Amino acid sequence: MLNHELTANTEPGRRLIALAEQLGPELAECAGKHDHDASYPFAGIDALRAHGYFAAPVPEALGGLGVSSDIPEQAQRGLREAVAKRQAAMQDGPGVPVMEPEPVAS
Repeated sequence: MLNHELTANTEPGRRLIALAEQLGPELAECAGKHDHDASYPFAGIDALRAHGYFAAPVPEALGGLGVSSDIPEQAQRGLREAVAKRQAAMQDGPGVPVMEPEPVAS
């Protein structure tokens, strides 16, 4: 089983990773429905915006999280993996083990 633990060396980076880990399951919960319905995940985008996710690389003095450029990519990978795990579980049905997604090349 693969383990892609997200890490950060700064407090802003740790806050962003914690935010991605918090929002990942919520976004993943709705991903299958949006895929099935071919609909846009407006609520998920609104949740990311409301929590300041998109302002991660903006300096704190300008209202952002002040995160260095490599951490948003790690957080994004965490969100993708959470959604992929949830979708795999929904497609496989009960009793079938969930495969870990392969890491996304950066």
